[in-house]
Amino acid sequence: PTGDYGPKTRDRLEAAKPEKRPVKVINKPKQLKISGLLGPATITRWQDEVGAAQTGKLDRATVKAIQTSLRKKGFSVGSAGVDGLFGPATITALQKYLGTPADGEISRPSPAIKELQRRLNAGKF
Repeated sequence: PTGDYGPKTRDRLEAAKPEKRPVKVINKPKQLKISGLLGPATITRWQDEVGAAQTGKLDRATVKAIQTSLRKKGFSVGSAGVDGLFGPATITALQKYLGTPADGEISRPSPAIKELQRRLNAGKF
């Protein structure tokens, strides 16, 4: 071997056959079902987006991460600030951010959660 890219090297590279093993995609998240229901799969994906521990539960740490994210985007999460409570002020901020009707409540199914699921599927929370 000379380390040069000469005619012999070119010929060998062009003659080489690619491997026929399938390429495995690691950790490709499943697409969320757009249901409008705030279940563990949606919460886990949301936790991943905001940097919270992925537990599938809407715990205080997760809500604090969501509130911090919303504040960074310019939305008020209420006079108490980042308190870890998923109350009307945080829900209203989320609804405004998502561009859905803002009433401070999560209905079943919820237009806000449907939009959240769409954005999480697109990786754009």
